[in-house]
Amino acid sequence: MKTLLSTSVGDIELELNTELAPATCAHFLAHIDKGLYDGSYVYRAMRREHWQPGRQFELIQGGLALDLSKALPGPDAEGAPILHKSGTISLATGPDGKMSSEFFICLRDCPDLDKPQQLNEDLQMPHSPFGAVVSGMDVVAQLNSSPTSATAPHPILEGQILEPPIVIRSIVRL
Repeated sequence: MKTLLSTSVGDIELELNTELAPATCAHFLAHIDKGLYDGSYVYRAMRREHWQPGRQFELIQGGLALDLSKALPGPDAEGAPILHKSGTISLATGPDGKMSSEFFICLRDCPDLDKPQQLNEDLQMPHSPFGAVVSGMDVVAQLNSSPTSATAPHPILEGQILEPPIVIRSIVRL
């Protein structure tokens, strides 16, 4: 199953792995089918300068974080047997262990993301990889190099919030 993520910077074509990650794909597609990502944002860029022990990733993140009232309730994180390689798209896991509406695309192999993440003192859950970029990695790289703000709503996000965020015009099934 293919989808097209259209941003104000360019287009990214994604191949969703409905066989290995059926619940994650269904959750992502439910947001797409309702048009919930249309007009939302790519709002975060993690780069090499943000690396910390156990957090060595380069990625872009987008979704409904700037208006979570639109997000659909998520099922438990799936933890599909897909690795976080360059070009992988994955859904973030919320502090309750449920899939969120927030997706991220890896710009490099990110094996630290393949390990369960400590969500709170009682809960460890994996992120939910569910597909890969088939064209448009140049757009992903351009999004990652977009200007960021020095301030952030949480210290761990400092220097990672895009200023201004990049508009997601639409995400559609192909």
